Amino acid sequence: LIGILGIAKKLTQKPAPPPGPTQEEVAAMEYQAAVEEAEAAFEKVKSLVKENRFKEALPIITQIHEVIGDRDIVRQYKESIELENATEKAMVAAQARMAVDDFDQAMAELKKVSPDSIQIEAANDLKKQIEKKRLATTMDATQKALEAKDYERVVALADQVLQSNPDNQQVSGWKRKAEAMLDKKAASLLKKKKKKKRKKKRTGIAPPPSLRSRLLLAGSALKAYRSGDLDQAVSVVGSSGVSAEGTAQLRKFQKLYKR
Repeated sequence: LIGILGIAKKLTQKPAPPPGPTQEEVAAMEYQAAVEEAEAAFEKVKSLVKENRFKEALPIITQIHEVIGDRDIVRQYKESIELENATEKAMVAAQARMAVDDFDQAMAELKKVSPDSIQIEAANDLKKQIEKKRLATTMDATQKALEAKDYERVVALADQVLQSNPDNQQVSGWKRKAEAMLDKKAASLLKKKKKKKRKKKRTGIAPPPSLRSRLLLAGSALKAYRSGDLDQAVSVVGSSGVSAEGTAQLRKFQKLYKR
């Protein structure tokens, strides 16, 4: 009876569950799932690249690279997407600088574009747009400076235009006109300066009153002194009743004045 009960108990017991996967097996399954997910995402990246949507593709390819970055095609796609994303950033920055007439900085931004970029033609077209707007803006400023008679600014702006557009006849004409006006102004100032110098030489400079009071001049010597003619004052001082000390002082002043 006991034997029969033992057999019945064995028949009614549930079988033991199979042993679970090891840590290594779990890790392998998780990695395989990540690989499959990365491969699916990679197909999406390819579609985004075909549509030139590099900004959207960049974070996705970065994640894919962390999983299957050992694959050459994934590495190549990542490098290409990073390059094109940098090109887009440079072109957007260049357009922003062009909008505020900061042409030098706009061109500096485009220098960051690699010749290997598939957007190089678009970047070159943007360069032409920048130079075209620079020319129009500088010519407009040159014309306004000419109208305002700011001839020095006209010459400076004209030189900027002619540096890259030496055959621009309109700007060359503005520059010639401005230079002629500057030459005329310089000649006029020189003429006035020479005239003032001749007048000063002709009039002379009267000796200071303090010296006049010490010399106690009188008569014709005083008259010549007041008119600034020291030579005449010295020649008649002897007959004007001036003391010997006063005469000596006048002669000394005459020598200093001639220097």
